[in-house]
Amino acid sequence: MRLLTGCISVAFFLFIPFEASFASNRLTGNFSSRKKVLLPPIDLEDVVFNAYLRKEDLDLEEIDIQPNDSLIDERSKIYLISQNLESAPFVELEIISDSQSWENENLFVAEGNAKAVLHGGILKADKIEIDKSKNTIFASGNVYFRKGKTKFSANSFRYSLKEKNGNFNNVFGVIDLKLIAKDLNLTKIITSNEVYSIDKGEDSIRDVELIDGFILQGGFDQNMEMIKHAKSKKNSINKWRIKAEKILLNQDGLSANKVSFTNDPFNPAQIRIESSQVEIIANDGKVEDAMITAKKSYLIFEDKLKLPLGNRSFRLSKNWKVRRKWTFGIDGNDKDGIFIGRQLNPIRLSDNYILSLQPQYLIQRSIQGKTSSYPKDGFSVNSSKVSTPTKFDDLFGLEAELQGKIFNWDNNIVGDISTFNSKRFANGSRFSAELTRKVNFKKFKELDLSLFGLYRDKVFNGSIGSADIYTAYGLSLSRDSFWKSGKTEYKDKFSTGLAKYQAEKLSSVELSSLWRSSLTYDLDIKYPLKEFNQKEGPKYNNSPYSPKSINPGLYLNSIFNVSSFIYEGSRSQSYMTFGLGPEITFGNLKKKYFDYTKLSIIPSYTFRSGESPFKFDNQNDLVKLKIGLTQQLVGPIIAKNVQEFNIDSSSENYGKSINSKLSIMWQRRAYEFGLFYDFKNDSGGLSFRLNGFNYNGIPEEF
Repeated sequence: MRLLTGCISVAFFLFIPFEASFASNRLTGNFSSRKKVLLPPIDLEDVVFNAYLRKEDLDLEEIDIQPNDSLIDERSKIYLISQNLESAPFVELEIISDSQSWENENLFVAEGNAKAVLHGGILKADKIEIDKSKNTIFASGNVYFRKGKTKFSANSFRYSLKEKNGNFNNVFGVIDLKLIAKDLNLTKIITSNEVYSIDKGEDSIRDVELIDGFILQGGFDQNMEMIKHAKSKKNSINKWRIKAEKILLNQDGLSANKVSFTNDPFNPAQIRIESSQVEIIANDGKVEDAMITAKKSYLIFEDKLKLPLGNRSFRLSKNWKVRRKWTFGIDGNDKDGIFIGRQLNPIRLSDNYILSLQPQYLIQRSIQGKTSSYPKDGFSVNSSKVSTPTKFDDLFGLEAELQGKIFNWDNNIVGDISTFNSKRFANGSRFSAELTRKVNFKKFKELDLSLFGLYRDKVFNGSIGSADIYTAYGLSLSRDSFWKSGKTEYKDKFSTGLAKYQAEKLSSVELSSLWRSSLTYDLDIKYPLKEFNQKEGPKYNNSPYSPKSINPGLYLNSIFNVSSFIYEGSRSQSYMTFGLGPEITFGNLKKKYFDYTKLSIIPSYTFRSGESPFKFDNQNDLVKLKIGLTQQLVGPIIAKNVQEFNIDSSSENYGKSINSKLSIMWQRRAYEFGLFYDFKNDSGGLSFRLNGFNYNGIPEEF
């Protein structure tokens, strides 16, 4: 057998007595290769250190050492100093460095570019010391640790295998909240295909991509955001840069007295969170369902504005939903204007059901001392609304949501109550209930099947205005998708359904109750005609005012819709809509003034056959013109306006605005604020978003 020069693999065993006499107490050399061993599971109680060493460096007179073919590479003279080797399960610490030595019988030292593989993680440092008597690993000087998605740089790292705890000092790193409890569980054996190459280096940050985010909204139309964000059901951010003086590790998780987090991958960090007494603890031993708690947290904007967040806690389980605490909105129809709400902690009713409550205070109604949201007391629901004085119980509202699962169906019940006045309660409440699940039908996969019920659902229908569906129940089947072919983007949606509606008649305020079947298909296409910045490409360009790369250019947008409705009583309505128009974008949001303009114009024409008996779904505006303008004003201040007009010369609504919306955004790379108002629907709100990024490489310390 031939020795692989410079290889030493230090293994940790269950306590097995052994003896060895060294010809010298200090063995040094230049090391550039390594040894790997496939590892069975282990319980790390009472662990001590043993070593693979070169045979010629040992005095073997008192020891009978035999190679084990299942563990030792036959090409090398590396032997295990141990008794009963075949019955000794162990885990491995693989080390390479410029020099390695035994300082004494208990202390093994690797110095100079020391690198070690520890339970599938990579540990690098100027010096790595292993104390056999104390069962500890200590790394010092330019310490770097990586396992999974977790990457830490520190001044020092100490870990006790016997106590199953340790610490990093003066830490900077990158963590993924979904995986950190798993990555820092150093008592867990990982499979061989999870091990990173010990020689693999890390480069600077690259491939930055906006993938998720945390959003707090109240009445904000997401179509009025400047940036189209990916839909994130979890409403959370997983990847963070962090800093801490000390991070403590234990077998249940980790903790730190004070930690700074930032979701911003670049410097200077535009926003960060400072938290005290941070803990990540596995829930019932499950690291994928860990609980994160933090006290005395602050949100710090641009190192200038500091806002208290209070205590925070959430779970990493896929079933846990992060909920906003406060909401602010404008609802001129049901709540007489401005209101504020406070989200209470969720109430777990059972293993499958959670109840969420958001009490609201109707600020504008309280100031005015009157309401114009309800018919006169005792009159029918479809009567005209009148102005009446308010009572104390008119000043409060409630939004409630019950979420759960029953027989593999997702269950969601939502209530919106705008008054607790018993005489107005029926006219001041809106409810919806839905059972949904994914189904497959032959070649059609991942269809959304829904059973639903509605009470007083509000619908806005162009020049007709708002219309109420008083009651409805039925089922629907739908599927939406997005894809690209080259640089052309496609988005489509198919839906069909059968339901019974009780709603306002088209020609009067009376209610009509009829069954309706529906079939609709929408297709939107965005085709690039000319790209203005072809040199930069689609990669993110680190703009201070945008979390995504801006692609200036000239595009052609097209819309297509075909719909068919059949109503009880042999009435029907069918229509087909075509639209085609340009969209042009200038600038890339790198400069402070007027460095972004986006203008879109799309006329559309609708061919209609028949007429709906209902007001809420009658296709009334057959020829329309939609104009959208988004403009950077100064720095992060961006305005977006959408206007839509009826341009059908044969219509009584010719020239009238049928849609008018405005949003003002404070847009930064890492976060954004937004104010929104819908002039036609007399509603509005605000939004706040923290953007979540994914990236490769190592970002700079903040």
